[in-house]
Amino acid sequence: MKGYFEAFPYIDYDGHKMKDIFRRVKITDNIDDMFHIYEYIVEDGETPELLSYKIYNDPNKHWVLLLINEIIDPYTEWPMSIDELERYTAMKYHDINGFHHYEDDTGAVVYDNRVDQPNTYNLIYVTNIIHETAVNESKRTVKVMPLKYLSEFETTFEGKI
Repeated sequence: MKGYFEAFPYIDYDGHKMKDIFRRVKITDNIDDMFHIYEYIVEDGETPELLSYKIYNDPNKHWVLLLINEIIDPYTEWPMSIDELERYTAMKYHDINGFHHYEDDTGAVVYDNRVDQPNTYNLIYVTNIIHETAVNESKRTVKVMPLKYLSEFETTFEGKI
């Protein structure tokens, strides 16, 4: 199989023959066991294409990683590099070091707009960049399938699609 969309069937859309790109499939309920899925920690700046090349010797197999991890939008669901994260945070909040929320000593989020009041409840002041970094770090662990199962996975995918 060459690419993700090549397995998709065609549909007639307003008199035009087009790939049915909205089709989604679930490979199997026990995908982790069937394909010996394991966890991998994404390195800073490692894109789905780079990881695909690293594991499958082919950057065009990145769709396998995205499908296994149920990622629809790699721009928001895959971990960003440090530089990308800083640009994203600046664009989203305009002040990366501005107030985002408070947390208590257990890590529970306590939203409070009284930024200028003293910290009388032992609350931790969390900035926008600290918050977005925590969200980004939560995406670092992804599922990966060993290369030796790639062909079987692609065959299963083609059959389901």
